[in-house]
Amino acid sequence: MSDSFNRRSFLKKSALSVAAASVAANAAPGSRKFGSAGKEWPVYAGDQGATRYSPLDEIDRENVGNLKVAWRHQTGDAAQRPATRIQCTPIVVDGVMYLSTPRLKIQALDAATGKLRWSYDLFSEMRLRGNPGVNRGVCYWEDGDDKRIFVVIKDQLLSIDAKTGEPVIDRKRLEPGTYSSSPLLADGNIYATNEEGSTSVIQVGGEYEILAVNKLASHTLASPVAVDDQLYIRTAEHLYCIAKK
Repeated sequence: MSDSFNRRSFLKKSALSVAAASVAANAAPGSRKFGSAGKEWPVYAGDQGATRYSPLDEIDRENVGNLKVAWRHQTGDAAQRPATRIQCTPIVVDGVMYLSTPRLKIQALDAATGKLRWSYDLFSEMRLRGNPGVNRGVCYWEDGDDKRIFVVIKDQLLSIDAKTGEPVIDRKRLEPGTYSSSPLLADGNIYATNEEGSTSVIQVGGEYEILAVNKLASHTLASPVAVDDQLYIRTAEHLYCIAKK
């Protein structure tokens, strides 16, 4: 491992287990076990373990050739100069699809019809200079009637009401860097890793509280993964496994 990675400090500061099997009650729906249940896709890559597995079986090798487009959504904000790209993997919770657009608006669609429910644009509040960058996904959190979408744009952590698309609390600036991967929600905390290899652990609740920041000092594009009391972070050079002793 890199000398810059202080495993004991990371765990001491965060003071939590990263167990997928013991996720707190306020974690994302469907994340308590592997395999996305039913018609939902509640977590980036399907579940906390990134299995990308769905039990749906209506589409198989016999009928896949007969599929047709059910609906198409135009985000309306793609551009050539500066060039934009959409790299988001949408999530689906309670029949609603959540995604980010080429210019990093966050949108909610009716998953059955593609009808736009709401659209939130961070850059209507702050000036955008040049290319907005890319975003690969958002994460969902709920606690009773409090349901939110979390996403990191630039180095800003956003908390958006999942029903209305309105900000819930003021955005939080994280460790400086480029954030393109989806954050991970586990044990009621958000794990956000930037491309420079810094991982921030943020407690979810009324206000943000940054519990820990650790720098792996290695380029990474992957989202963190939580499996069996362990947190995995893959960089360009190593796969780090972080766990309690």
